Amino acid sequence: MSEEEVTTYSGLVRILRERIAGYVREGVERARALRELVRLVGEPIEVGGRLWRGSVGAADGGSSILSFADRDVGFISAITVVDDGRGFRRRFRGGLITQREDEGDGEFSDRLDVEREEMMLSLAAEAVEDASLLIVDGPLIPRPKYSGEYTYQLGRLVSEAERAGTALVGFVKRPQSSFLEELRETGLTDRAALYMILEEGQAYPWPPRRRGDRGETIYTYIRLAPPPGAGVFRVDAPA
Repeated sequence: MSEEEVTTYSGLVRILRERIAGYVREGVERARALRELVRLVGEPIEVGGRLWRGSVGAADGGSSILSFADRDVGFISAITVVDDGRGFRRRFRGGLITQREDEGDGEFSDRLDVEREEMMLSLAAEAVEDASLLIVDGPLIPRPKYSGEYTYQLGRLVSEAERAGTALVGFVKRPQSSFLEELRETGLTDRAALYMILEEGQAYPWPPRRRGDRGETIYTYIRLAPPPGAGVFRVDAPA
């Protein structure tokens, strides 16, 4: 590596470091000002853990994109794992999706996300008979930008869980929702505002609030990790 290349690399690193530091400083100052606007209705509750007396299952999905010279190819997959106390039951599913000729990169990525969610929800619906508690990686409150087959598979999962008597939970790792009316004036998402308020092991709101046109889903937020981890998650369940 030449001296000129080293100088250029060091200069780029310095610029990036300064911009990141500036972004963090601005965020901290904004958070300090907005902290005074955060007002909760009622108090958070302390959440205590206990062992679930029954078979526990989980459902998850994943996707990736491989770029070729003329178009992209996407891979989607889903898995369910159930521990019934005697061993693990696993189900797998996968698919290959090709970018259409008239489809932009962003459109293709969005379609991949939708089809991944549909596959995961469909596979989860097949696992409810095996579990007394099934935890799904993702929301049970429908994503606003998805419809059609996605909405059908989500409704089918909830119906199958209710028919089987299986407790169903949607665990949202990175919620971007702004459902809580008391936090609207902050301009923050629910997660960002509650990050300033909740202690580890606390949940809010309690009891969970209803969401949906007919209030068919309930949700709450829970903090499971101490600072500096962004450990505030949303938990959805059928009402």
